[in-house]
Amino acid sequence: MLQRLPLPSSRLLPFSSRLFVYSSIGSIVYCTHGQFENVSNAFYAGAWSLPLTINGVDRPAGAYNTASVACIGSLLLPWLVYPLMSCLGFSILSAMSCRYLYDRQWTLDIAWTQRNALLSATRLPRLLTSLPLGEESAISIGNKVFCKPSAQAVLGFATIVERTTSRVEVALNVCPTPSGKEGDKCFAKLKLLKTAPLTLVVSTYALVPILLGCRRPASPKGTITGNEFTAVTTPASTTSLRKLIGSKHFVYNRGVCLA
Repeated sequence: MLQRLPLPSSRLLPFSSRLFVYSSIGSIVYCTHGQFENVSNAFYAGAWSLPLTINGVDRPAGAYNTASVACIGSLLLPWLVYPLMSCLGFSILSAMSCRYLYDRQWTLDIAWTQRNALLSATRLPRLLTSLPLGEESAISIGNKVFCKPSAQAVLGFATIVERTTSRVEVALNVCPTPSGKEGDKCFAKLKLLKTAPLTLVVSTYALVPILLGCRRPASPKGTITGNEFTAVTTPASTTSLRKLIGSKHFVYNRGVCLA
């Protein structure tokens, strides 16, 4: 819920997800280990509904009234909340300290993502994150900001390309020498015999059916032309892209830096 709040700031609190997960496991086990006896006693202290009379004394026969038995969550909740909150605070402080040590910044500035077509079309976190959204995950060339393929994979994006047999023809021009003889080679321009294959950006979940042999990608995020990303945001563009996909067969691609 906190991530959906419309916070105006472009700065986020970083936290280490690995440190949070591993420290939470150890702290929860340590804090709840001594409470199992209390939980067991509270469970068996519930009112029983089927007595068994032995030597004139009613004994519980295994049937209990569940209305008077507290659930395990309510008994252990205080012993779960405090370790989790402590580990979350510790992971935030550790990530902020590491970021200040390397970048001299306590928080994570994601203002640069608005200059990238892929990230600006994606719902980004609002308050805190463990994703690599720092400027070190991008490449700045002029006024353009490119997102690296490794950062795309961590953010949950994958690239698929149309399987095609198109070949590339090299047109090699031969320049005449000052003496009039041909010998000096000029730089050649690449000429495609056919149009460039269709390249799409999908989520990593949609990549699994492609790897298993499914031909039609599910819910593509957009198309790639060169290094430019074009998002699919309207129903008309979605319909047009589905017609363009048709019955094409797509395969996984390592991807390129996207602007």
